[in-house]
This record gives sequence, structure tokens and C-alpha cells, in this order.
Amino acid sequence: MRLFSLIFLSFISLSAAEACTALRLDPDAQLDATLAAAADCKLKDALDGAPTSRADNTAHVYNLDVIRNSVLRIRMTSTEVDSVLYLSTASGARIASDENGAGGRDAELQIQLNPGSYKLIATSAAAATGAYRLTSASSDVRTCAIETLEPGLEIERDLIDTDCRNADVRPMVKALGLADYYRLRIPRRTVLAISMSSSAFETLVTLADDRGRAMISNKTLLTVSLEPGTYQIIASNSTGTGSYRLKAELTEPRICEPPAMNAGETIRGQLSETDCRVLDVIVPSAEAAYVDAYKVEIREPALARIAMRAPGLDTMLVLFDADNEEVAFNDDSGETTDSEILTSLKPGIYTLFATSYEVSTGSYELTWTTDKLRDCPTRTFEPDGSITGVLRSGGCRYLDTVIPSSIAEPADFYKVRVPRRGMMKLATSGSFPALLAISDANGEILHAEFGEPNAEIDILLTPGEYTVMVAPGEEAMGEYTLQSSLRDARTCEAVELTIGGSVDGNLTESDCNIGDIVPGFVDKSTYIDLLRVEIPSSGAVTFQISSDAFLPVGVLFNSQFEPVAAAPNLSGTNSITVTVSGRSGPHYLLVTNVEGKTGSYRVQSSAAATITR
Repeated sequence: MRLFSLIFLSFISLSAAEACTALRLDPDAQLDATLAAAADCKLKDALDGAPTSRADNTAHVYNLDVIRNSVLRIRMTSTEVDSVLYLSTASGARIASDENGAGGRDAELQIQLNPGSYKLIATSAAAATGAYRLTSASSDVRTCAIETLEPGLEIERDLIDTDCRNADVRPMVKALGLADYYRLRIPRRTVLAISMSSSAFETLVTLADDRGRAMISNKTLLTVSLEPGTYQIIASNSTGTGSYRLKAELTEPRICEPPAMNAGETIRGQLSETDCRVLDVIVPSAEAAYVDAYKVEIREPALARIAMRAPGLDTMLVLFDADNEEVAFNDDSGETTDSEILTSLKPGIYTLFATSYEVSTGSYELTWTTDKLRDCPTRTFEPDGSITGVLRSGGCRYLDTVIPSSIAEPADFYKVRVPRRGMMKLATSGSFPALLAISDANGEILHAEFGEPNAEIDILLTPGEYTVMVAPGEEAMGEYTLQSSLRDARTCEAVELTIGGSVDGNLTESDCNIGDIVPGFVDKSTYIDLLRVEIPSSGAVTFQISSDAFLPVGVLFNSQFEPVAAAPNLSGTNSITVTVSGRSGPHYLLVTNVEGKTGSYRVQSSAAATITR
């Protein structure tokens, strides 16, 4: 159920505290106000996750309703306070913030917003009171032309006030300044260098993929290795107008043939300017540090200890498997700038990068040793019962069982087979703080709990085999007991919903919660209703969920309670739509909210038939 967890947790951030009275700010408005310590609320009451250093600073909260997709520019200016702005959804999910974007002690946000309700918080960087002015202006999103850029040809262009803005193509992201857009076609794997210069303003050049998603930015020069394809180059600034120069150059990557390194071998090498760079080996990459790569073969499961020492270098070690997936990494070992990796490894061919934190040259010594892993059989226990264990120094470690892993702390692992769908309660009892975790047959951790001293998990599971881990939460260790029990899951009745019809419902404190119906999810505080719906075999189906009592969230599950569509309501509106196509048969629509609120709601369903041409 990892997909559902990601869907749910992505918007489960708590809504802003209701201790602060919210004022209203129109998208096009100017108002004057004063932060007053005695009368105003604190930032910690207005903003979830407020910085500790600013938690007690006075703050004003504004409700902002955006009725159409537009670019909003908000400035907070003051001669008395160091202005700070925070923008979030109505439910409290933070979108953007700014402190000195308007220069000096003034704050500015320029951002493209979708229709919806938002919260703006005006506060100060330091504990201070005083008057400020808030100015808001909205404008239509501009259509941005894109020009083809030829490699090797330097061009001169101008940024003017009528050009596209960064915010026109980057919705929901703070983006000041103007921008010109270019298309660049890369015919083969290559190293791209982009340079931008101007005497009129401070430049910023950005490389994006063919969908406009930013990959890397720099003020004047970008060097990056790329696969063949079409990319976008964004030439922009933060303030000002004027001319600039832009040039893209392509060069061949350096050829890198890693030599073999044997376990137990010591190599004395040198990082030099003629070596391969990280970007020559990893594509795409903008890392220009020099690197020596080595191939190592592991014939049986083993514990590998790799060390790189160099008096004149800030060393770095990175280990990759045969699929070029990173297995282990280390920058500084202990209090030194040397590097050391300790990791368990499966049999296979690995590639080791010996490199440096910054672009630098110098000699180094590299060693690789292997040891056998400790014999740590996984014990089994019954769904209803108990088992005792002992955690001690010199005993089994996490990396002895989970391979590959660099976690060398003690850990015990157990297998349990769950015969039926039900709620499993796991609990440790011992004299030391314990960490308790459960994972599925694929090794994915479903949930973990830390207890002082005892840890407890109460989780809905489907039939299958699971792994339970017990580890010390701190340095203290000793004997413990792991207890388990399996009980029937709570029955959550589903209301029938007919396509084309509607249902009026009500969330109450007696309703089921997320943890009662979604396997692997432990939330017990969010009330839910289930609606059963038979989806026809063709066309798209939509479910509109609206409520005046809470900000609704909708998730559609198939008959096995696997999520297939969702409307997480990141914009914080009172009406959302869940849309699905290409599905048929029985499904379940979950109606909930992330605020733990109760109240009435309505679900309206509709279907659109597939058009055959």
C-alpha cells in the first residue's frame, strides 16, 4: 500500500492553527497594517512547522481566493520590520516563502497559482513590531514563445518587460524575473556547456527537460552530461532588463575504462586533470570532480570495508551495483576528510568511485577488505504468541540480514505468517528503548515505532508473510519479549453509489478510520466513509465530492483495496473531483479529510461514454 501512503502523506500536513483571526486579501489590492506584539498572534500559531527562531514573532494571516489561473505578485514593504511572507494552501501545505526578494528588508512573491483558496502570512524575520504595506497584483499567464538554439553559435538577445516571466511556465513555484526560452536538440550522449553573460543584470541560466522541468541552474555557466534528446534552456534574471549573450557548446565525454580491483588489495592512485570526471561516467550529471573508477567482483555475500585516505584531498567514495544503482556512499569518516564505507554486499560486479568533494587533484591510498557476515538466522513466531530475544554488542547487526546495507547497529529479525486479513498488534517489553518495525514480503517497511522503553504497532494486514525487526532505540541493550496478537478487522459498511447518481453522507466520530480499511496504514484519527460503485466497462467516470464542513479528500480503490485514482486536494478547496478511465467492475470510493473533522458531504457521480471513430 505504499502508493496510498504517499498519496495520503503528501497532504496530511496539519492545517494552520485556528488561533489567528484571518483577514481577507484580494488578488489586486493594497493595504496598510501594523504588527503589534500584544494584539497579534504568533507565527507558531499561524504556520505549521514555523522556524524555531521566529516562532514567537508576531504575524498576520490573510485568506486569498484565486478565481482563475494567474500570476500573482505580492510585496511586503516596511521601514520598521524585516519583512517575511509565507504562502500556503488553505489546508496549511506550504507553497513558497520569501524574505528579501524585493531588495533590502522587503519581501516579494511572484508565483503562478491555480484557482483555489490560499493563506498568506505576513511576519518579520526578527522579533519586532511596526507598520508595513502589503501590495498584491494579478495578471494573466503569458504565452511563451520558444526559439531553437544552435550549438556553437553565440546569440545576443534582450530581456524586456513584455517577455515571459519565470512564473509563466512554473506553476506553484516562487519565480521572480523575466525569461527567454530556447529549444536545444542533443543528437548523442554528450557534455553540454551553456554560458550566459550580461552587463545589464545578474544572469541565471537553467537547463530543463523537454517538458520544462528544471534540471540544474547556475548564474553564468552550466556544464552537464546528457543523453540524446530535446532540452530547454531558460535565460533569465531576477530583476532588471537589458541585453545578454548566450552560447551552447557540445563536447565528447571522456572515455573511462575502470580497471579491476581485488578484495584485500591496496591501490595508490592520483586524481589529476586528465582523469575522467563524474559527469563522464554518470549521465546526466553536472558533477565535474575528477574520479578514478574501479571494478570489484564479490563472489559470495560479504561485509566490505573500503577506505580512501589522502592528506591533501577531501575524499569521497561511492559504490554502485551492476545496474548503476548507488549502494553506499561516504564523504567524511569521523573527524577527518578521509572516507570509509562499511556495507554488506550480495554477489555481483560493483563499480567504486574514488573522487573528491570538490574539483581538486592529489594522491590517495585506497583499500578494500572483506569479511564474512555473521550467521543470523531469522526466527519465526506465531500471530498470537510471544518470543524472547537478546540484543547485545557483538551480536547480529542489521546489515547481516538486510543486504546490501550500511547499518551496523544490532537488530533481530523475525518472520510471521498472517493467515487471514486482520489487525495485528505487536509490542515489545524490555528495559531499554526499542525500535519496532514491520515490512512486507518485498522488504518494504510498512510502519516503524520507537518506544521508551516499549514500542507498539497496531496495523491492518492481509494474508501473507511479514518480517518484524526489533532494534535498540539508543545504546542501551538487553533482553526483551516480543508479543503479538491477531484479531478480526473492524467491519466498515459501504454505501451503494450508482453511476449518474449522488449520495449525501456524514462523517462522524463513530465511523471507521483509515487504519481500519487500508492494509499497512496505521492512522486511527481520520474518519472515513466508503461508497461502493460498479464502474462500467467503457468511458471515464468522475466523482465530485463537496463539503461545507471540511476540505474533502477522495481516493478510489479497486476491489482488492489498491488505490487507482485520488484527489488529494492540495489547493485546499471545498470541492474536488476524482476521475478514472479504463477501469471496470466493483470499486470503492473513500471520502475523508486530513483535518480529523466531521460533518456532511455530497458525492455526485457521472460517466462519459468512449467515442469510437
